[in-house]
Amino acid sequence: MIPPLSGGKHWSRWLLWLAVIGGMVHLLATGFRTFSRPGTQPDFKVYYYGARAAGHGASPYGPTALEAEAGHPVAGRFLYPPATLRLFEPFTRLEERQAASLFLALKLLGIGVLLGIWVRHFNPWPETPWWLLALALHALGRPLVLDLKAGNISVFEELGLWWAFLFYLRGRLIPFCLLVAAVASFKLTPILMLGLGLLSGSRRERWIPVATGVAFAALVLNPMLYPEGAVGAFFRAALGQDERGSMNPCGLAWIRDASGWLQRETGLEIVRLSPGLYLAYLMTIVAVAALIYWRRGATLQRIDLLMLILFVYALCVPRFKNYSYLLMMVPLAHILATTVRGPAARIGLLALTCIHVIPYQQFYTLLILYGAFAAQHLSAGREPIQGSLPHPALT
Repeated sequence: MIPPLSGGKHWSRWLLWLAVIGGMVHLLATGFRTFSRPGTQPDFKVYYYGARAAGHGASPYGPTALEAEAGHPVAGRFLYPPATLRLFEPFTRLEERQAASLFLALKLLGIGVLLGIWVRHFNPWPETPWWLLALALHALGRPLVLDLKAGNISVFEELGLWWAFLFYLRGRLIPFCLLVAAVASFKLTPILMLGLGLLSGSRRERWIPVATGVAFAALVLNPMLYPEGAVGAFFRAALGQDERGSMNPCGLAWIRDASGWLQRETGLEIVRLSPGLYLAYLMTIVAVAALIYWRRGATLQRIDLLMLILFVYALCVPRFKNYSYLLMMVPLAHILATTVRGPAARIGLLALTCIHVIPYQQFYTLLILYGAFAAQHLSAGREPIQGSLPHPALT
């Protein structure tokens, strides 16, 4: 049995309940402010006017396309494949304010369902839901709150992915692959999750993720299926983004910022080396994961392989926004439950994840968590990790 994080002390239970209640109040207050104030949810405005521009026969990918459609400035550019425009089109049948309110209501419902899936199927502390809920509401920069403010689709993305992961843990590769492909239709990089099917499926089943990936490319990225130049315009817009710092605290952004700082301090031409540094960083992260997979062999349980792939994905993708860290809440809980031992270590990790004081702190936290995960699994060799099973998702 996984030891309870609180140690059974009454004062810690009260603190935990207060943390959950306070986090819920903050989340709902953010939702109310977002609902009552015009001009919020900037990402939704991009979806809305992008779909409306496409409905009028214009390309939504130009630098001024959304402003031309809206008649006023719109922050951001439409960065999703042309296949997704039809999914946003129903919102354009409403006025912008009404559409934004509907989108927010659906998102709040989605948050409730997502938290329910986590607590029911991915909670490493089956005896209590409170620790996982507290982490979801407070850890890694509060991505739920950030996503509500931004009006992004991240909550729906996470809902689809964790539903897919539930199928994966139960060995049902077809629904897993279909859900991953559906989610990846928006931001593309989640299609890498199909690698789970290749790594853990039987030889007879490995055609499923391969066929899904081929079908995904043929349907989502095929320029013959969309208006002329639409797919190319999408890639030019998406690849032209260079967000950094608190908005996009990921590995590539950190390497670019660190290279720029070193160049300013030393006068050396370091910035142009950043692509090579990023490649070396990627190779290091992937090499550690490959070593874990090779060393652990058949003793690496599906839940542990899922956590490993999520760490590699979050650390390696070139764009991982602050609200995207919602993906890493369950891995964080998994590390707290199965890897970190002792009250001092757990309190230190909780402080690191919940109290943000420096730029890129979420990224640094992931590196530390990945290091702890790797150390545990490499030191265990081929011995099973105590606490990894049974897992709620398998029951």
